[in-house]
Amino acid sequence: MLSQIRPGDYVMIGDMGTNGMGSYFKDDFNYYIDACIAMGAKVILNSYSPHGPMGGFESGYNAETNVFEAYRKDSYDEIVREIYEERKDSDTVIGFVDIGKNADATFNAYVDDYAANGYSSRAEAADAIIACFGDHNHYSDGPLACQLMIEGYNGTAGIVSSLYDIIAADLSGE
Repeated sequence: MLSQIRPGDYVMIGDMGTNGMGSYFKDDFNYYIDACIAMGAKVILNSYSPHGPMGGFESGYNAETNVFEAYRKDSYDEIVREIYEERKDSDTVIGFVDIGKNADATFNAYVDDYAANGYSSRAEAADAIIACFGDHNHYSDGPLACQLMIEGYNGTAGIVSSLYDIIAADLSGE
C-alpha cells in the first residue's frame, strides 16, 4: 500500500490489528500512521465497526427496547481513540470517523423508521440488521448493515458522509 501513496493522498486507517497485534498494538498502529505521513499522505483514523450482537456480544443489542449499542469498548478501539486524541492537532492526522457509534445511531434510526422500511415492528427491523452478521465480527450474511454503515440513514452519519466532511474541511482550510 505504501508504494502507491502519493503526496496529498488521503489514507484512512483503522479496524485493524485485533487478530494478533497484542501488546504492541499502539506502536504498530503509530508505525502505519507515520509511514503514510512519510509518503506525503494525510491520515484519517477510524474506530472499529460495531460488534454483531451474537456470540458473546448480545449485550450490544437490547431486545426489550430494540436499541443497538454495539460499538466496541475494548482495548483496541480505546487505543485508536487515544491515538487520535494525541495526534489530532497535527496537519497530517486530520480526522476521525466513528464507525461504531455512527453505526449504532444509524441502526437505531432505521429501526425507529421500521414501517417506512417495510417492517411490521421495530423488532423485525432490528432482526433484519442482526441477520447480516455472520458472527460478532463479520457482516457476511446480507448487505443491509454494511449499506447503513457506509451511507448512514435519514440524516445519521455514514462512513462516506463523514469522510466527505473531513476532506472538505481539510481542502477549505477549516
